[in-house]
Amino acid sequence: MPVLASASIGLVLLAALVMPTQSAAQQENAQPSPFMASGTLNLVLANRNGFVVAADSRMSSDHPFPCEGKRQLYCDNSQKLFRTTPNSAMVIAGFAVGRFNSPLDLAVASVIRKELVERNWPNDEQAAEVPVAAEGVLDDALTGVAAMLDSATTPAQNLAMSATFVRFDTDHGPIVEQDVFVAEWVPTGPQNVLVPKYTVTRGKKKVTEFFHFAVGIPCIADAIFSGHYKTTNPVLQSYYRLRTNETRLNELSIPEMVSIAKAILMETRKYTDLVGGDDQIGAFPTSGQVRWSLPANLPSEARLQPRVYRFSGLTCSNTNNPPCGAAPVSFYYSPQQPADEVFKKYFLASQFIQIPVALDNNLFIGNTFDHVTLRWLGGSFFMLRNVYNDCVLELPEGVELPHDPELIARCRIERKPKIDIYTIVGARPQMSVGSCIKWNPDHSCAQVSSLALGPMQP
Repeated sequence: MPVLASASIGLVLLAALVMPTQSAAQQENAQPSPFMASGTLNLVLANRNGFVVAADSRMSSDHPFPCEGKRQLYCDNSQKLFRTTPNSAMVIAGFAVGRFNSPLDLAVASVIRKELVERNWPNDEQAAEVPVAAEGVLDDALTGVAAMLDSATTPAQNLAMSATFVRFDTDHGPIVEQDVFVAEWVPTGPQNVLVPKYTVTRGKKKVTEFFHFAVGIPCIADAIFSGHYKTTNPVLQSYYRLRTNETRLNELSIPEMVSIAKAILMETRKYTDLVGGDDQIGAFPTSGQVRWSLPANLPSEARLQPRVYRFSGLTCSNTNNPPCGAAPVSFYYSPQQPADEVFKKYFLASQFIQIPVALDNNLFIGNTFDHVTLRWLGGSFFMLRNVYNDCVLELPEGVELPHDPELIARCRIERKPKIDIYTIVGARPQMSVGSCIKWNPDHSCAQVSSLALGPMQP
């Protein structure tokens, strides 16, 4: 396992233009209008007295986007710091928001608030489990949304994200861990469609002496920590006098480390407009009361990513039995999700040849449809960057056409009195959950004895 080192990653957030209101059944068919936004600074300072985690609150863009009722070039209400257990925290930087008016719209902060914050991990004994849980949550959420982006206009480095976790070991020494999610565009499926594949690099360090760590836009922080940044700031001047004495740095109090973190954030704001807004700071002493400070204007939304089967790179044809062969499937299951929630199917970079395919409740990204009959009963679905070669859209009599101009333009419309979507590719999956064997303090189920899914075929 690699040891943590001070570093930066490509930081890109994705926000979205406001989409026109549509009917609930068809709103998922809207084409995305994304734009790129960036900017953040995460800081960790730690020694034998405890640790301090800090971040700014800004995301910004070259193009105006909606923020608190108006369109502007930045928004200072982005939560980056989260308290995971009573005496642990995590802080994030990088690709964190994706808005496509789809079921997979991503707000990493919202997902973290739902699954990884203190109310779900009430005991410090569980703090070591948080990074493992976060890896599954974030990898699945990031992959699903990143696949909607166009590889021709989105460099893979813009999809990177880091999550830094800080906690105490059993001997009350600080432990710092970091997961760096790095994407690459990989040719996938019979048509070699480029889709994102994430790899996660994890670093871990036990703090035994003064330790500092900066992620995001760290140039000012790194210059300060090395003593090369020219400043008259009295807090930083004091730090410069102390940094020649490692013993004295290891004796820095928690309030002193908070002051250093605030000074670094302030100096970085002078250097770049990409860091801004109020400070987000968590101060965790080895003994004593935690001091937790977040701006009052941060959103409080907390939601799960929907349950999704993700199938990638399939060849589904009427010459195969079953039509898609032995199809690998990927999905993430969270015990936070209600047992009766329906799985969606997410088809990515696949090819469908001379077979019927169900649209309802499914997502299709970067697929090719050759001589295919698409069947639709009027439910929600989402399609993006697909190729259509001689297709038919079957729908019941009296059902309004879907609001998907590409689909309507490329496929012949046929209305039928009765349409079967339950025995074909894309049919709705079934799921049943076993008995609960571990309960959360709020009486929700933390772990079930079994998870029985219906046919794993697409």
